[in-house]
Amino acid sequence: MVWAKLESGWSESRWIKRYNRFYATQGYKMTKTDSSNPPLSTVGGSTQRLSDDDVSLLKLWSTLIRRKTLILAIFLISPIMAGLFIFFTPPVYESRAVLQIGQMRADRAIESPAVLTKRVMVQDDMDREKTEIGRVRPFIHTAFLEKDTNLISILARGPTPDAAQEYLAQVVAKVMHDHQELFDLARKEQQQSLNLLQMHGQRLNQAIAANEKELSTLTRQPASADAITAYGPNLLRSILLPEKSKLFEQHRLVEQQQMDLRMAASALRFKPTTLIKAPTLTADPIKPRPLPYFAFAMGIGLMLGIFSALVVEFISKARRLASS
Repeated sequence: MVWAKLESGWSESRWIKRYNRFYATQGYKMTKTDSSNPPLSTVGGSTQRLSDDDVSLLKLWSTLIRRKTLILAIFLISPIMAGLFIFFTPPVYESRAVLQIGQMRADRAIESPAVLTKRVMVQDDMDREKTEIGRVRPFIHTAFLEKDTNLISILARGPTPDAAQEYLAQVVAKVMHDHQELFDLARKEQQQSLNLLQMHGQRLNQAIAANEKELSTLTRQPASADAITAYGPNLLRSILLPEKSKLFEQHRLVEQQQMDLRMAASALRFKPTTLIKAPTLTADPIKPRPLPYFAFAMGIGLMLGIFSALVVEFISKARRLASS
């Protein structure tokens, strides 16, 4: 019943007067009709009947114009509230550092990037649990591997620029210290392996020299006509010659292993972890950011104002029609 009264109320003469007054500059004029027909408009002397969509849009526009004070008030309150939120929200500053993970071989990093990023985050969580309740401290926001590289980016956030930078510098220094220990340990193990190979190579050289000496001794012995007497030197020679070949083959393998270790220890394949980008010191906070906050608040304020105007208009008409 209330909706029927609302629909019929829009066809009253005051609506027609407002329509004619507002759109007089457009050449439109609305005439009063009965409730069964939509309003009429005249353009250039010809009468046209408005569609239901046009009438609905005109009703909506009239309501917004009538409640413009409410819409404007809510629209202005929203940025004020956003300003208060920004004013009372503690600023957060961000610092960024970039590390290049070192290598112990061409195909092996000192520490896996996935393990390193997880370890940094876990260590930060453990340090945060030790912090006193109510104390604001810097923290590691994220650590990730740059795409298609072996570079690790670490982001720290804190209440001040200096605090964020200092905390990130401590984290980076600890990572580099741990990696340097692993790097030195790998170099030491590699040097020990190289020393063992060199010692093995020296023993092989001594064995080869002894083998050649025995062969030369057998060669200088005079040939004997007695078959039994000549059997001994020939047997020794048949044993020493294959042994000499085996010794030379082992010596060649040891030299190849030594060369591989020296190549792996070269600067091209053996690199320590390096700091590509030192922790930055930023003057502007990462949040709150005034411009996005104000833009969001104004958009929300406008939509809330329009919605409130429509609700107030509906309640007002419902009460007026119900009382009449």
